[in-house]
Amino acid sequence: WEIPDMPPPPPNFLVPAADEFYDDRVGGGMEDDDELIKINGRDGRVYEYFVNKSDGVLAQVGMEPWDAGYALLATILSDSSDLQGKRVLEVGAGIGFVGLTIGREERDTSVHLTDYDGDVLRILNKNTSNVGQGNVSCGNLDWFEEDTDKVGSFDVIIGAEVLYTPNHKILADVIFNHLKTHGKAIIVNMKRPGFDDFVHRSKELGLKVNVKMVEEGVVEEARRMKG
Repeated sequence: WEIPDMPPPPPNFLVPAADEFYDDRVGGGMEDDDELIKINGRDGRVYEYFVNKSDGVLAQVGMEPWDAGYALLATILSDSSDLQGKRVLEVGAGIGFVGLTIGREERDTSVHLTDYDGDVLRILNKNTSNVGQGNVSCGNLDWFEEDTDKVGSFDVIIGAEVLYTPNHKILADVIFNHLKTHGKAIIVNMKRPGFDDFVHRSKELGLKVNVKMVEEGVVEEARRMKG
């Protein structure tokens, strides 16, 4: 089935597999080109985040609050009991609304958000700093030139709309390098170029991959969060 306005099919990867946070945060107020988006959290809470879609192509992609991000957030918060006391890594975090909202809703969960484009990181740093919580941090993570000791290992790795070229199969290696034994990765993504390459590479590395549609109830919750 396909539901309008949501990505068809955004799959879910549940990957059981094979510390140090660093913090590049800088804060700031609203600038001339900044916009605000609002996320409807649980129990009537509303969260605001900066967006700034500069001229750079990577920035335009990275700062788009994709529907898959709302679906990922709804998927995780629909059953977040297993996040307590855990470390979460978000790859391709963009403006950070997914990981930061998880951190604000689940104060016992440590969330580290990563991206690599300079313009995107500036807004990600600003949003992270403005949240002002010790359980959230952010920094640079280039999948193709990563230092595997830089961010450590995590119980959960998440990402939304992070696969769109065949080269992005490298994400499977990033997950393999940073996921703790018996951890899981949840990636919500349309079936774009690079999707099948990622699945194939994950299996080559010995990761268990489960591809499925996002459930209808999660889609409805994603719509509510988006407002």
